[in-house]
Amino acid sequence: EALRRAAPLLARAASGHGSVPAMAALATLVRVFRGGGNEEVLAQLFAACLLDVAGFLRGSADGAAQPADLSAALLELFAASLGPRCTRLASLLFRASGSPLVSCFDAIAALIPSSPSPRVVCRGLLVFD
Repeated sequence: EALRRAAPLLARAASGHGSVPAMAALATLVRVFRGGGNEEVLAQLFAACLLDVAGFLRGSADGAAQPADLSAALLELFAASLGPRCTRLASLLFRASGSPLVSCFDAIAALIPSSPSPRVVCRGLLVFD
């Protein structure tokens, strides 16, 4: 029950305020719970949260203008969500209507070469791995 309440709150803080700690906490929840694992309801919850955060990334006109820690937290969240331990979650994200991940990938691809932060570059490459 706590997870069902915490994940949406963290997603709102991450997408509404660009909260780095909220994004990091959400990434930790995704890793710990393996993106919902075999539970479809949890995977759908995480997918809804990540699509909310993806809206924040898409809404950011210039990813290079974001602080490096915010960019790194966003990339860490997406790398964890699309990783091999989160196949059900990744599948839900890729099947989302309107293909929101495509525009996120465009923003991430533009962010990597312009960032002076090694954390941003490394985590950005993990997203595409």
